[in-house]
Amino acid sequence: MKRGDPLQVSIFERLTEASHALEAVRTLEPPAPEFEAGVRSIVANIRECCALDGDAALAHIVVAEPLRYSLRHSTNAGVLTSLLLNRLDHDAGKADAAIAAALTMNLSIFDLQDTLYRQQAPLASDQRTAVRLHPSESVRVLQHHRVEDPTWLQAVEQHHEARDGSGYPAGLKAPAIRTEAQIVSLADQYCVLVSPRAHRPALSPRRAIEELHERAGAAIDPGLIGALIAAVGVFPPGAYVRLANGETAIVVRRLSDTKHPKVYALHQDTGAPYETPKERLTGSQRDYEIVSDVKSEAVRVKIEPAKLWPPGASGEAAPQSPAS
Repeated sequence: MKRGDPLQVSIFERLTEASHALEAVRTLEPPAPEFEAGVRSIVANIRECCALDGDAALAHIVVAEPLRYSLRHSTNAGVLTSLLLNRLDHDAGKADAAIAAALTMNLSIFDLQDTLYRQQAPLASDQRTAVRLHPSESVRVLQHHRVEDPTWLQAVEQHHEARDGSGYPAGLKAPAIRTEAQIVSLADQYCVLVSPRAHRPALSPRRAIEELHERAGAAIDPGLIGALIAAVGVFPPGAYVRLANGETAIVVRRLSDTKHPKVYALHQDTGAPYETPKERLTGSQRDYEIVSDVKSEAVRVKIEPAKLWPPGASGEAAPQSPAS
């Protein structure tokens, strides 16, 4: 929320605050009585952001200003977990616990995550061991903080399990894996794929969804992939796309027709960036149809999220599409 303007809510600012709050609680020495309350406060913040403007919350996943990777990733996974659970009309108490799990699933390896984000070489033996053990180790940290919620703990413990038994640490198979853990896992995987690493570029949101869809059936519940597509759209907010008329644009709003979102054109391939982004309804005429994805590094203008997703009045949800 902007200082001096308590009636306005900036989703990007609020989610950045959530990441900083997560940093504060993760550094608490266990047992810390304020740990669980702190995490649940972040959960409430994320849920409110998703309710106020789900499009801005989705865009934050791919276009937010860089923060420490481990914090940004956990916050974004919490956002997507919240949107998926809302789409599935999940029990509110279990939904809160699942979002808390998304925020704390990597509690034992936050520092290692940041190292691996910058690392081009393959994982060393000790790094592979830490990664494989981190679900159980993160649960242990949570228990030291006196967290007792079984949905929260089991979602963290199981968030790398797979329906076909190929996951870790226990090699569980469906139906032994909690639904909440599968949802956290799906959110985790999507957010990993759309984030660049030192050893590989980010996938476009659409390509990330396609890759997850290819994994469905064996490792991922196909029904959850359907929920993901319904929740984020074929072209999620924050995705860069090319229009039939040669313009590069950014998706800003999901619409009822998931293949034709609202976008803002940023520049022509051969021209200078537009002084002001130009609104395009991609289903309104053939020139504005989306023809391909665009890699973020090919975009020649720095976007300003506050202009594309302006702050809204607290308590008044931004206009939402049926996909929300």
